[in-house]
Amino acid sequence: MSKIFLSIFISLNIFTIQQPKDTVLEFYDWYINKGGQNILNIIYVEKENGMTGLNLIEIENELTKSGFFTQELITTYIASFANCNEKLTHLKYSDYLKIEDIFDLEELACGVQYPYWIGDSMEDPKVFKAEKMVKLDSTTEHVTIFFPDALLRLNVELKYQNKKWLINSIK
Repeated sequence: MSKIFLSIFISLNIFTIQQPKDTVLEFYDWYINKGGQNILNIIYVEKENGMTGLNLIEIENELTKSGFFTQELITTYIASFANCNEKLTHLKYSDYLKIEDIFDLEELACGVQYPYWIGDSMEDPKVFKAEKMVKLDSTTEHVTIFFPDALLRLNVELKYQNKKWLINSIK
């Protein structure tokens, strides 16, 4: 009897494991339709010393809390802003507030370049679908996501970690 129960439990458990494409679709639904873009919006903030910086600690916490990403992606993403954040430490926040043109900010310190998680299209895509799944090995899979409104395809690499498929890169 216990062998039958164990066999049924294992069978049911296999079907409840989230698939890589589900993670990608849930991420894009959250990012595009449920406010994820706003949650992950990098903003310029005033530091305790009156200088300018980026809200990277909050962004790192939100990326972690979202449950969609590997620590590797989070670390790489936050590190991509390190040079900009360092330059901003030389810009008084009161001076930052006086800047009216983004090009002036880029000359003084830096402009924030966002990742192409929805591509570099000027479209605001709302429709997306998983188009192609390729298993590379037991812990790595690629999912191609298609945005028909923008005629855009992105390749999402996922890693299986801690019994979950997590996004490791988006290109």
